[in-house]
Amino acid sequence: VVPVRNVVPRPAGRSWEECAAYPLATLTAWRMLRRARVTAGESVLVVGIGGGVSAAALALARRLGATVFATSRDEAKRRRAVEAGAAEAFDSEADWPVRVDVVVESVGPATWDRSVTALRPGGRLVVCGGTSGPKVELNLPRLFFKQIEIIGSTMGSYPEFDQVTRLVGQSLPIQVDEVFDRSDYPLALERLRGGEQLGKVVLRHPESVRARMGDTRAVLLDPDPKGLDSHRGGCAVVGVARMPRGFVDDPDHLLARVSLGWHDRADGAVVPDVSPGSVGGHLADDDAPADEGIGVLGSGRQPQRPRRPGGRGAA
Repeated sequence: VVPVRNVVPRPAGRSWEECAAYPLATLTAWRMLRRARVTAGESVLVVGIGGGVSAAALALARRLGATVFATSRDEAKRRRAVEAGAAEAFDSEADWPVRVDVVVESVGPATWDRSVTALRPGGRLVVCGGTSGPKVELNLPRLFFKQIEIIGSTMGSYPEFDQVTRLVGQSLPIQVDEVFDRSDYPLALERLRGGEQLGKVVLRHPESVRARMGDTRAVLLDPDPKGLDSHRGGCAVVGVARMPRGFVDDPDHLLARVSLGWHDRADGAVVPDVSPGSVGGHLADDDAPADEGIGVLGSGRQPQRPRRPGGRGAA
């Protein structure tokens, strides 16, 4: 059973695979763009298109009326970014021929200098992670002479999640890269390790699990296991859990935010424990009630490898 406050109606017309893919990534991207104060008519550069957050940032920035550019080392991803609405896409390892109002950054040291250089005077760089490492060098004269802002951001609040869910219900594009059966979980990880995905990789429970659970409703689990060698994004899992009756008129349209644990198999592999759990960690947030905080889908601080049972999962 999950707390009522962690259950929301499923956005109308969206598949369970899309519902598994959007909450963590789109919530993170939404807060980034809000903190960066993106407005219609501005230009946004999304660095390292490929993961769920960057794909969501592209879709959300376009929805806000911005002109969006993207970068990737992979030519196929650059083409897909343009197909998804980017004005242009550039090689992450080459010079970027644009100057923009906002840079959405999650790569870190590998692209940091180019990201700062790509800002116009008075521009804003918003960062939610560092997949290439935790430390960067900053040219201070460039910072103060160009009067740029560097903004940290992570996850989002309950109200922001509701805003995101409304946007998804209004046909916001959700980038699902590929759907695997849960039994093919190792193949999903291999796709992530190879950096082949653009958007979210989704794991699907077999029908037999749903049938065995009986009186259940599908819910969201989003482990985002960045510690498994990839550092390029994670998997979402379409799962099941018991729901309180009467929350909405149609219980088939419930979506729950729950946590995910991990355990070691006898062969040494680390695999997800797909039983429903408690909500992940809380951080202070000025948009949420004091007793709620953020982290409704797990902590933004990713471990170097998945936590063991009893620890806090990232859902």
